[in-house]
Parts: sequence; structure tokens; C-alpha cells
Amino acid sequence: MATQLDSKNYSIDVDVNSDLGNYSTEPLPEPDGDQATQATATTVSPPEQRDEEYLMLKEVACTSTQYLEKNIVRPRVIFGPFHEQSLSMIYAKAGIGKSWLAHSIALCITRLKSFELSIGPWRVENPCGVVILDGELPMGDIQYRLKMLSNELGAENPETPLTVITAEELQVTFGAQVNLTKKKWRSSISQYLKLRPEYKFLVLDNVSSLAPGINENTKIDWDPINQWLLTLRRRGISVLLIHHSGKSGTDRGTSARQDNLDNVIFLERNKEETDKLAITLRFEKARYLEPSQTKPISFELVPGPNGGLILNEITTSVMKGERLRQLVALLHAKIPQKQIGKTLGLAQSRISQLKKESIAEGYLDAKGNITPEGLKLIED
Repeated sequence: MATQLDSKNYSIDVDVNSDLGNYSTEPLPEPDGDQATQATATTVSPPEQRDEEYLMLKEVACTSTQYLEKNIVRPRVIFGPFHEQSLSMIYAKAGIGKSWLAHSIALCITRLKSFELSIGPWRVENPCGVVILDGELPMGDIQYRLKMLSNELGAENPETPLTVITAEELQVTFGAQVNLTKKKWRSSISQYLKLRPEYKFLVLDNVSSLAPGINENTKIDWDPINQWLLTLRRRGISVLLIHHSGKSGTDRGTSARQDNLDNVIFLERNKEETDKLAITLRFEKARYLEPSQTKPISFELVPGPNGGLILNEITTSVMKGERLRQLVALLHAKIPQKQIGKTLGLAQSRISQLKKESIAEGYLDAKGNITPEGLKLIED
């Protein structure tokens, strides 16, 4: 049954923070004389005049034909699975080697000889500046690690620098504690990156220490940080989160943390290695990679020829087969080790080690020349 109203004018009060708006049926004062027409005309405003969000939606809406005509550039590969604008996470138990891997990635991307560097099958394709925000490690440990890795990876490129910001130094110098749950800290990091456009890659090491007080098990606590990460992505920043795994072995806390990530990488210690850092990397999510690129990769931290340390791919049964034949054939053809490294997706230092192994196994002689066993291997 329709409700009958009297002939008075009624206002419509629209709350722009509501989906539907709030409507009032309080009568307006009776207009006098010529004001009657004006009052009636301004009682209800068209949506374009009262809803800013509607105007924004209207501005960006387009048909699929129009959308396909837009000049949109796909994000480029920075290094291995890490693209421009990608959001990634590496997680593992404490002490497995998460930071060693993160530091190696950051250094490879920022070196003068970046295009010659690789970690296993990962190669640098588009170097950029990197910021590491560390919330846990002592400054002396970070300095030692970066020094040892830099001895093998080379000097920094001033056009694509690596900058380190530590929670320890902020605490000692200013008495400040980094906390990503606070809007002021997220805004300050965004401003730092905005004023320095050479930085396109941010490493947050690690989630627990940089977000003290957060309830890791609830989505609502993670939402503000997640929205901030998405804002960084839209500005062209690639972010790598370092996180701990829980007792179950999965990443600790809410599963919502993975919803917007492009890469989720799990690290575990190689059980057979006890005297050095040796880890296996497994992809749980890899948005831009082909299935063949998501196979487990094993790394070990070994001494390099320049007195430092380097993270190399561990020789596996695959190297005992086709890749070993490829290596011996390339060495026999006197292909430079730099080019062999690019062909096989291995660092030059790793090629040197595998060459020594090939000599020890009798495929090459002491001078690096192929032996009858080596010829038989490549002919097979």
C-alpha cells in the first residue's frame, strides 16, 4: 500500500561515505514567493555533483575495445622471478638463510657487472636501486655479510645503488622503533622512495620485527600493510618480504598475506649438509613463471676466488646427465667461462668448480683438455 505524503518539500540527505545514502523525510521550511521555484530545483542534486567517487569511476571506465587500445607496458623482469611491481615473499624457519639469499639478490641487482651475475638460473635483466630495511640483524652482521658477498659480486653501480636502513641504527641514533603497523612509518618509507626514483626494489627483512604488536593471525591487522604494499606496486616498486614460518611449516599468520603476492618462496635446509649453509628453494606461488621455471633449486654458500662468499647452485643429478655433457662439450670447444655461465645459467665461480670436478672425474685433463672419457661422454 502506498504511503501518502503531504504536499510539503522534503530534503534528501546523501551520505557520501555510504553505498546507498541516508534519506531524511523531515519537511523543509515553506519557501516564500519567488524562492519556491529555487528551493524545489536545488532539493535533489544529480549524482555528478554530490558523489566524487562516482565521478572517478565514470572517468576511468571504458569498454574492452578502449581498454585494449591503451598504451600499457607490461612490467619488466628485474632478476629471476622478481619483476617490476611484483610483490614477493621468502619464508623459512629461523637461521635457514633467508637474509643471505635476500642480500645476494639485492647485491646482484645493484652491481656494476649486474648483467654478468646470476644465482643459479636467475639472471639480472634490468638492474635498479634497492633499499633494504632490516628490522632484526645487528649492524655488524649485515656489514660482514655484504662485504663477503661484495668481494665476489663486485662494486656497486652508483646509478643503481644499494641502500641499507637498519632498525638498530634508528634505535641507537634517534630512539625510534620502526613499526609498519603505524601509518606514519609507512608514509615515511613511501616518501623516501618517491624522492629517490632510482630505487625500484624494497626488501623488508623481516615482517615480524618490522611490525611489532601485529596480530599475525588476523586479516584485519594485516589489511593496512597490504594496502600500502599495493600502493607501492602501483607506483612501480617491487617489494620482497622476508618472513618466518610457523610450527606447521607454512608461513606464520593469516593466509590473507599471500592473496596479493606474485611469488611465494619457501626455504628449507638441506639435511645432508652440516658444515655449511645449504638450502633448497621451492616455489609455492609464481605468477609470471612457466611451470618449468618453478622447479626446486638448491644453493650453497661457498668461498669464492676473491676471498669472499658466494651463493651457488648445488650440483645435482641433472648436472651428472645432460648439463654435464653440455659443460664438457663447451669447455672442449674453448668457449669462455663467462659465456658458458650464461648458457647454463650458472655463476662463473660455479663453472670453475665444475671444471675442477670434471678434471677429477677424468673428463678433462689437468690442463683442461678433453680426455677419451670426456669424448665418450659428449658423443653419448
